[in-house]
Amino acid sequence: MKTKSIIRTVIPALVLLAAASPLSAEPSAEDKAFYNEKIMPAVQRNDWAAVHKLAGQLAAQTKDMQAQILMRQLELQAVTMQGIQALQQGDGEKARRFFQQAASQGNGDALNMLGQMYISGLGNTPINAQYGISLVQQAARVGCRAAQDYLRQRRIPW
Repeated sequence: MKTKSIIRTVIPALVLLAAASPLSAEPSAEDKAFYNEKIMPAVQRNDWAAVHKLAGQLAAQTKDMQAQILMRQLELQAVTMQGIQALQQGDGEKARRFFQQAASQGNGDALNMLGQMYISGLGNTPINAQYGISLVQQAARVGCRAAQDYLRQRRIPW
């Protein structure tokens, strides 16, 4: 039950982020077509491995710095979504690896999910509440609302 409640709070934010068109600052027609024709269909079918790969490709090929940054962020969100899918499928070890990958690059949602796993033992993660709280605090500091809400409800500073 705990897994479902955590996932329910995180997935809507991730899907909204991924579904919002990040290429709105006048990208090239080629970049916009790549995003609309390849990345968005992958988002719509929840194929986060494909989103991860395609966002990386677009980030590598575009000359637009803002698009590069946004595609790198989308890559990290896709890795986080792969972690959530692994957690839903009962593969806690795989989920931890995905969350760790995105968390190591400062992704707030991944930091929060990894922290929640250590706090509550999700996915057979060894419980280490102190380490888990520190991860959630890092997530809150980089702007993760779910982490901020979690800490605020428990009156834990970040």
